[in-house]
This record gives sequence, structure tokens and C-alpha cells, in this order.
Amino acid sequence: MPADSFYMLGHNGQVVAMVPSKDLVVVRLGQTLSGGDWDTARDLSPLVNAFPDTARASGS
Repeated sequence: MPADSFYMLGHNGQVVAMVPSKDLVVVRLGQTLSGGDWDTARDLSPLVNAFPDTARASGS
């Protein structure tokens, strides 16, 4: 995950992940019940890495 990534974890594995350098927001509404194998950083990384970094316009 990029260094500027942050995320919020919800009930049963729900996740909202924000990646400003990619202008990307990912929402996961699926459930991970006890004993599940969901790992937020590991499982979101391939998806996040599929998006290019965005060029930020500098303000004058």
C-alpha cells in the first residue's frame, strides 16, 4: 500500500480505504466472519497497485 494510504475498519471486515496519491477510494462491504482469512493491507494491495499514481496540479 502507498505511504499515504489510510483506512477505516468496520464490523465483520467492512473497509473504506483512501489513497490520495491515486485519487482512489475503495469500499468493501463483504463480511469476514470469525476464522476468515481477510487481511486488509495484503488483500487491497493488488487492487490499489492496479491504479496509476495521479499527477497533482500545483496551486499558484
